[in-house]
Amino acid sequence: MKRIIIIIILLSGTFVFAQTYNPEKAVEYADFWWDKRNTQNSPYYDPPKWGGPYYDYDLPQNGGGGDCANFVSQCLIYGGLNLSKGTNGNGNGVKPEGTITGVQNLITHLKEHQRTSYSESSSLSDVYSDHDRGDPAFIGDSFNSRDHSLFCTFVNGSERYYSAHSSNQWNVSRNLYSYRPYTTYFHIKSAYPDNCDCECGDPCPPCEHAPKQKHITTAGGYDRNLHLGAKECGFRPMKWMEEKKFYSFEMVKFFLKVLLFEF
Repeated sequence: MKRIIIIIILLSGTFVFAQTYNPEKAVEYADFWWDKRNTQNSPYYDPPKWGGPYYDYDLPQNGGGGDCANFVSQCLIYGGLNLSKGTNGNGNGVKPEGTITGVQNLITHLKEHQRTSYSESSSLSDVYSDHDRGDPAFIGDSFNSRDHSLFCTFVNGSERYYSAHSSNQWNVSRNLYSYRPYTTYFHIKSAYPDNCDCECGDPCPPCEHAPKQKHITTAGGYDRNLHLGAKECGFRPMKWMEEKKFYSFEMVKFFLKVLLFEF
């Protein structure tokens, strides 16, 4: 009996890799909190709804270093990311409330400890095509320096618009920061289907209102265009993991053989 339980646990473990990030939830957070602070003293403070409390890092008593990366961190957390690994996998740079408040630290974390793709740009017109609503961007005045964090909250064709703290901004053009022309654009990969109008879990159930042509970005970075009916747009973890080789088919066959023939 113990062997059966262990095997079931091992098999179950092969299906929990997927990072579920909901960009629409993250944008919802940004849209609400762009001009407010989710602190314990806020009149809008509602932990069951918004999480928190968080600190306002604009305030001198909290360091006064600016709140931009803290705000982006909160958006990412509300969208489903866990930032607790910090820059080194052991929590370096993470505040007690779970956010990363340093711009460079947040960049390092997203590159090293989240499933993301990213692109560096030195031109305002050169925008990373995968960069979308719910994705962060980091800007600076030289190629090797980033000193401000933005969160993409609106897309209109090739134009991206951003919300931010320090100073408070909502749906502003990247051109507002033309004096900081260098950008690190991120795209966060997830089991949550892009362009899906329904709330999804992990794995995502069928999306009743999804368009017929689906572009799904998985946690492992596997993209595919699906021409499916709305009820077929659910994420299929077995298919994805097989194609991404995230589990050994021979191992699964072995476990099944043990279950079927030895017990």
